[in-house]
Amino acid sequence: MCIRDRYEPRLAEEIRALAGELAVLNAGDAAGSTTLQPDERAHRATAHAAVGEAWFALLDSKQALVEFDTALEVLGDDGSRSPACAAAQAQALCGRGKCLVDLRRSAEAVPVLDASIDWYLNHGDSSDEAQQSLLSQALHTLGLAHADAGNHEMALDATARAVALRRRLAERDVRRYRLPLSRSLRNLGNWLNELGRSDEALQSRREMLELRREQHRGEPSVAAALALAQAADTLARELVERRRELDDAVDLAKDSSRLYLE
Repeated sequence: MCIRDRYEPRLAEEIRALAGELAVLNAGDAAGSTTLQPDERAHRATAHAAVGEAWFALLDSKQALVEFDTALEVLGDDGSRSPACAAAQAQALCGRGKCLVDLRRSAEAVPVLDASIDWYLNHGDSSDEAQQSLLSQALHTLGLAHADAGNHEMALDATARAVALRRRLAERDVRRYRLPLSRSLRNLGNWLNELGRSDEALQSRREMLELRREQHRGEPSVAAALALAQAADTLARELVERRRELDDAVDLAKDSSRLYLE
C-alpha cells in the first residue's frame, strides 16, 4: 500500500472498496478456501493483507491483525505452496508482526518477523521493489520488537539493515521512501543512544531531520509537519542535554513549536 497521510479521509473509502473486493472473492467460494487453486488463494490472501494495511494506516491494529491472520488462514499450511502463495504468506507475516509489536506483543512478533525476513532473503526477488519494501518493513519492525525486550544490540543490527535497504529504495524513489527511511534513522538513533554511542546517534538525528524537512517542503501535510516537529524537538533536546551547539538547539526548538502551533 502506498504511503498516505494518516489524516487523509479517503482511507475510509479505500477500506470500503477493499472490503467490497473481498466480498466478491468470498462469494465465489462458499465451500471455503480449501477448494481454491494456489493462485486464487494467493489473490484472496493478498486482498485480505491489503485491507489489513488499510486498517493499520487508520491506527486500528486489532482489526488489521484480524485481516492478516485471515490471509494466513486462506493460505493454509501446505508445504508445497506455490511461489505466489509463498510471497503472499511472507507479506501477511510481515503485516502480522507489525500489528503484534504495535499491540505490545513483541515476544510473539519476533519469530513471525524472522520467518518473513527469511523468505525475502532466501527466496524473494531482490529486484522486486515491492518485496524489498516489505523486507525493509519487517527488519524495521524486528528492531522495535528486540528493543521492547531490551535487546538493543539486536535492535540496532535489524534497524541498521533496514536503514541500508531503505537508502537503496530511496535512490529509486525518494518521494516514496524518504519518510520510511527517516523513521528507521530515528530508531537507529534511539538504539545508539541506549548503547552509549551518542555521537553516532546525533548523526542519525541530523539525517532524519533533513529528510523530514525535504518531505515537508515537497509534500506538505499534517503528518509531514508533525513528523518534522518531532524530529526537530528530539534533536534540540539531545543537543541541550549534551551542551552542544546550543544556538542550533534553540532554533530547532522554535521551529518545533511553530510547526505544532500550525
